[in-house]
Amino acid sequence: MNQQERERLESALYGGSRGNRLDALKQLCAGTNTGPRRGTNLHIHTNESFSVFRSPTEAVWQAVREKVAVLGINDHYTVAGYEEFRKACEIAHIPPVFSMEAVAMDREGELKGKLANDPVNPGRTYLCAKGITRIPPNDSPAMQNLMTMRAALENRNRKMTQKVSELFSGRMHAEGPRWDAVVGLTPRGNAPERP
Repeated sequence: MNQQERERLESALYGGSRGNRLDALKQLCAGTNTGPRRGTNLHIHTNESFSVFRSPTEAVWQAVREKVAVLGINDHYTVAGYEEFRKACEIAHIPPVFSMEAVAMDREGELKGKLANDPVNPGRTYLCAKGITRIPPNDSPAMQNLMTMRAALENRNRKMTQKVSELFSGRMHAEGPRWDAVVGLTPRGNAPERP
């Protein structure tokens, strides 16, 4: 495979349809000699939450390039990318692990300056649900709880976007970000932990 074809396929790993992304990965993997794999990374995020990766498929391709042996998705407050991630890992012959991340805030710990597992934000704690084996039905209590958390997160992010917009206006006399523009950058209208 020449460099131009490789670049074309790599650019197809994000955007377009899931089927096209997975097809591009299949072609890239067919033209790649991975050799022995080493290492495990069970904490990657995709564009479904907060990440440099523009799709779950692109994240898997990076793991192929780095010869990662086991890869785990750990998106914030969503399982939306799991099916694409699973299929991409299958194509790449990388065992997938499924997790999800949420953030909790201990206001008393914040006031006392108590650090948990966030080294710079007192009171803030990252919670990870490791080893998810199935996606619960939408009407299940688990998914209803997840939707409640996501609604609270969206409310927080809307307020944060409004505050930033007000700062732009007041300090720079310029238009700041708008919520519709922020949420429009996400694949399913799902603004992540950090908009």
